Amino acid sequence: MKIFLISITSIICLSFNLFSLSETTQSFESKMMACFKYGFKNKEDIGFKEYFEECLEQVEFPFFCVEDINDKVHCSNEFEDFYLINYWFEGCAGCVVEKPFLERLSSEVPSLKIVSLCKYDVESFDDILSKKLDWICVANYENKGVPNCEVGNPLTILVDNNGKVSLALAGGIQKEKAYDKVIEKLK
Repeated sequence: MKIFLISITSIICLSFNLFSLSETTQSFESKMMACFKYGFKNKEDIGFKEYFEECLEQVEFPFFCVEDINDKVHCSNEFEDFYLINYWFEGCAGCVVEKPFLERLSSEVPSLKIVSLCKYDVESFDDILSKKLDWICVANYENKGVPNCEVGNPLTILVDNNGKVSLALAGGIQKEKAYDKVIEKLK
């Protein structure tokens, strides 16, 4: 009877924890969409992209556990320092421009975990895998433990180990200036 009660209690606690995590993910998605909509509506003030990025930098990225294309589970609380979330999809022109910057970043800052989230199948990662990049590659990521991105790709988010968004880049890292912003935040 005692083992049964412990098991039931564990299941209930796990359920509340997962429900809580789910709401946190949903909350982040809602806040991201609010930043996007308000920025688009008021783009004359400071510029849509700038508003969206500044707004998102006021939000915490939720805790997550996600399974990569090698069936390994990665949880954000395991990352010792900053990590980079990169939303992209194959065929996205901006994503193609950004990839060399991400490759350079991963070679210059090998301790930085890059979580590459693609909307499509594993085959989308062939280029990354052929270069043996040490990225956490997640295919078909939508509704799988990390916030969904409905505001456009690429979207690159630098997160500290406490979950605070340190830098958000709508359009990703497509220019040297954006790359320098990431490096500066990592110092």
